[in-house]
Order: sequence, then structure tokens, then C-alpha cells
Amino acid sequence: MEIGSPICLRHGHRHVHRNVRISLSTTTPTLLSTKSENSMFILGLGFVGQTLARKLQNQRWTVSGTCTTHVKKKKLEDMGFHVHLFDANHPDPSILQQLRNYTHFLVSVPPVVGIGDPMLQHEELIRSSLVNGDLKWLSYLSSTSVYGDCDGELVDEDYPTNPENESAKLRLNSELGWSNLAHHIGLSPLLFRLGGIYGPGRSAVDTIIKQKPLSEGQKRRKHRKYTSRVHVDDICQALMATIDAPSSSHN
Repeated sequence: MEIGSPICLRHGHRHVHRNVRISLSTTTPTLLSTKSENSMFILGLGFVGQTLARKLQNQRWTVSGTCTTHVKKKKLEDMGFHVHLFDANHPDPSILQQLRNYTHFLVSVPPVVGIGDPMLQHEELIRSSLVNGDLKWLSYLSSTSVYGDCDGELVDEDYPTNPENESAKLRLNSELGWSNLAHHIGLSPLLFRLGGIYGPGRSAVDTIIKQKPLSEGQKRRKHRKYTSRVHVDDICQALMATIDAPSSSHN
């Protein structure tokens, strides 16, 4: 049974999108190279970041990431992750300097209304930290919200962006900012536009069990014929596919 939702991806200057659908019942997990030089730095070890980190660690990658509180840092370290305490509004230059030693860099930090992308406020510092380093892959996790309200239409790679609220507009601005930064250091960025993310502990059933109030997004879904949802494992499998062959799979 296919349970994945479309993942729209943009690659480089071509602004190419692809819808990635993955059938979990038939797809063999992507096997990446297990050479010791493979390393991933995940800016924002949230739900997707943690899942991807675990999968890469299982394939003998060196993985590090960031979080924003001491409590979460302790929790993530107890789970076996290597974690840096990091404030995107006041980034620690010593942590950014370490980025040049990683081959892969995933950005999973959303923009903030009224501020924008907190990391891109320090774009020059990030650029100087990445230039002439080992980085060969940079990906930014965005959102399908950049398409706006599509009134139930099927959204594919040709659908124009039309963000309707400040948060969605900031997402689109972040895509542009990270794309420009990647091009500046000689990389073609990968931008993944994700729908509503679900997975272990984050499903409709879990919402019912927890008996917590519905979020505004969940309330809106009750009146829609179609919604855009994607399982966290499908996201990670798509990311890992581009890691395996970033220069040819998505042109």
C-alpha cells in the first residue's frame, strides 16, 4: 500500500520539481556508501532530523546536529546523538566553523514570523564557514504552503507558487536565500517542499489517544476533500536517494 504523499523538490538554477512517491510495502531501503568520510550536519534535530540521523548512523555515517535547549540536548544525547546547543539568532562561530568539515548539510529550521530565516540573518558568517570546505550537498526542508490554497487541485512540478500568509512567504524567501548561499559556494541546492508530516507518535490515531485540542491546521483539514501528508520515513528515503546521487537523479 502506498502511504507516501508527494514531495516537491527543486534542484539548482533549473527550478525543477519532482513528485516523489514511495511505496513502503515494496521499496527496498536506500543503501548509501558506508565510507568513513560521509558526514552529515543537521541544523535542527527535530522529528525529520532525528529520523534521518538514526538511519545514517545505522549506515556508519558521522552525524551531528543542533537543538535550542539544554533539556532537549540531554534527551537527544541520551538517544545516542551528537548534539550542539545552538541559538540561530546568535550563532556560535565555533560551531559554524565545524561545518566546513562535513560533506552534507541539511537545514531543518523554519523561518520566524516577524524575523524571517534566523540563520540567513548571518549569511556572510555562514558563507565564510562553508567556503573551501568539504561540503558537497546542501538541502533545505521547505513546505507545500508556498503553493497557497490550491482548492483541492493536484499540485505537481509545474504548479506556480502563491504563498498567501506571512509564514508561507517567509518559506519561499528562505528557499531563495539558501539557494543563493549554495550557489555562492559552488553547490546546487536541493529544496524539499513537504506536506503535513506524520509518523510514529504523530498520526491521527495518536491525536485521538492523546485527547489534545486540534491545531488550527487539523481543524481546517476536516473540511477539505484532499490534504497533503507525508510519512517521515518517505521523507528520509527521498533525502537519502539524493545523497546517493545528487548530481544526476533530479535534473
